[in-house]
Amino acid sequence: MMCPVNVVPTIVVDKSKSQLCSLKTAMPDAAVILCSFHVIQSFKARINKPREVTQSDKEVLFARPKRMVHCREVSELEFYATSIRSRNQEFWSYLSEQWLTDLSTRAKHAVTLGNETTNRVESANRYIKWKLTESSSLLT
Repeated sequence: MMCPVNVVPTIVVDKSKSQLCSLKTAMPDAAVILCSFHVIQSFKARINKPREVTQSDKEVLFARPKRMVHCREVSELEFYATSIRSRNQEFWSYLSEQWLTDLSTRAKHAVTLGNETTNRVESANRYIKWKLTESSSLLT
């Protein structure tokens, strides 16, 4: 009896459209989710872009998207999204166009065993690169 090829239940990736499309095509049964750390970093970078935002709005805009990333229910996510929309239309537009179009990439619906970031893989890659020197034939 042959083993099934597509047995990976969950894949955690950064927000790369080409990666997402490729993985969804190659592994249609796997849940492809976005790295929660990188999602939050993207939100912070966008909020910090220069524009007229009060300090209290910034505090709300930092807290709500982070809570959205960790929501277990879509209704809870919608609650935070509504509060963002009433606070800052510019950030709401960015959020709705870039992040809320495909809710299937949220980590809370998939089996992740607590690993919702790419940090472990990045750490392993960093260690491998550190161990291998540039003169190593494996890097060329």
